[in-house]
Amino acid sequence: MIPKFLKGIAAAALCVAVTAPGARAQLFGGSFFATPSAFSPNGDGNSDVTLIRFTLSDTAMTLSLVVFEADSVSPVDTLIAPRADSTLGLQSVTWDGQRWDGTPAAEGLYLVTLTGRGISGPDTTLSVPVFVDITPPTLRVTGVSPATYAPGVGVAVTVLDVAFVVTDVSPVFPARVPDELKVTITSPNGSAVAPEDLEGRISYDPPLYRDNPPAIAVDDTYHLKWDASTQTGLRDGDYRIDLVIVDSAGFADTDTAFADFDIDPPAITYTNFADGANVSVVPDTLRGWALDRSGINTLRVKYRPAGPYHPVVASAIVADTAFFAIPLADSILIEGSHEVTIRATD
Repeated sequence: MIPKFLKGIAAAALCVAVTAPGARAQLFGGSFFATPSAFSPNGDGNSDVTLIRFTLSDTAMTLSLVVFEADSVSPVDTLIAPRADSTLGLQSVTWDGQRWDGTPAAEGLYLVTLTGRGISGPDTTLSVPVFVDITPPTLRVTGVSPATYAPGVGVAVTVLDVAFVVTDVSPVFPARVPDELKVTITSPNGSAVAPEDLEGRISYDPPLYRDNPPAIAVDDTYHLKWDASTQTGLRDGDYRIDLVIVDSAGFADTDTAFADFDIDPPAITYTNFADGANVSVVPDTLRGWALDRSGINTLRVKYRPAGPYHPVVASAIVADTAFFAIPLADSILIEGSHEVTIRATD
């Protein structure tokens, strides 16, 4: 990681060009750049070197390409020793992240400096920053709340909160792409939730360094907040939330959260007569069961539309099903038509 005291120095040394007055020809044409600007020389075959490219537009009486420390004074490695060069056009040189003596360069910011003198005599110097990155970022999910999320139902929690911790993020620098956060949500049936369905419903606390695409610049605990209270097309079951952090050196880390969505209301079935049936003789007991994948929390009954609900004690609870047997003959004492309503809450 780049020491904090280097950040101020590095920010002032992005890309400079110094040319003597009265130059007749431009020695370097086109762009001078490093690809990738951040690389990880760890031998894993991914971004192990950075490719330095420049275009020579005129014969150079002397040409050199040197890697310096972030102070732009202390040399680290010489990629092209000072020499004359008349090979016009695009040229490329790689740096493998090693110092001149073959030892690995420390993690941090470096300046690759191209210097040349044309036939007409002017000196030209260009510098481009590169970053040696050997520390991958890490991401770990630490919690999902609530345990069962019922968006838009009564006074239930309206926002799903996924907490995750990110460490070893890359330092923010104008020439470096910040570490990006990628989020993929998969519904219980295995299909991906469309980005347009999530737009405006996903937010982060604390706010991220950048929103589009999301980027993280500071080690911290973050909260992904998904407000699905007005979202349509949701299903009952576990939603898979994959979070991936990727840096510009090619490192990536991922973790997964599962969120239990309760969309469907409980189902109630009567077992000793049909739902909505009219009977001339009041049965002794109304029997049946209530089912919900999240389990049944309470059962209540009322005996006429305007009457209050009374609690019902389940006769048995098996997994996600609550069985009931409600006495009717002793509860309905007035002659006439009565309506019996069972209410189950998950």
